[in-house]
Amino acid sequence: IRLADFEQKPRWFLVSGEVLLNREHKPDRVVGIIIEITKKKQIELELQSSRLLIDSIMTNIPAFVCLKDTNQRFIYGNPQLLQYLNLELAQFQGKTNQDVFSPQLALTLDYLDRQVELTHKTVQSEIEVTQNGQTFVYLTTRFPLFDDHKNFRGIGTLTTNITDIKRIEEEVIQKQSYLNCLISIQQQLLVSDTQEYYPLILQQLGEIAKVSRVYIFA
Repeated sequence: IRLADFEQKPRWFLVSGEVLLNREHKPDRVVGIIIEITKKKQIELELQSSRLLIDSIMTNIPAFVCLKDTNQRFIYGNPQLLQYLNLELAQFQGKTNQDVFSPQLALTLDYLDRQVELTHKTVQSEIEVTQNGQTFVYLTTRFPLFDDHKNFRGIGTLTTNITDIKRIEEEVIQKQSYLNCLISIQQQLLVSDTQEYYPLILQQLGEIAKVSRVYIFA
């Protein structure tokens, strides 16, 4: 039961009692015990609050999160990952990479997991996944899980879709290469015969722009 003390702070008690009967089998007295369990209850509430916070993070984080045991079998997957795989948590638990991913992807993930298991260190890698004719790039971070005695207990993974980031990076690199090429061309035009140098200019611009033909109009 929960009661409030003189300062209106909550306190919890465990109450247990038993009715004793007399010779006529009628209630005669009650024997009971009351134990204060405030500290225990506070710890339980703190743990419950922590679990709710973790559940909220796992549910709303824009990434795939999963946990594996020492046999490389899944024991947890967050809603985003389960939705991606079209599986319920009960269906996901106990499976391995080979059970839920393509053979090639499973081999890559198995290799990364072995590195974590052997080194007990975090491993990060970019992986490409082709789905419905489209290629996506994911950044996966895999890290060891330990118990209170620092014994290896499994692997945790956090995987995010960085396809848009990689595309922007490639565009920036391409634009920078194009700019560098233009600067180089300008410098060479100052010291070379313009007409003679045109074929090389067009070739360089075509390679940077990834097109078959480039025209320069004066």
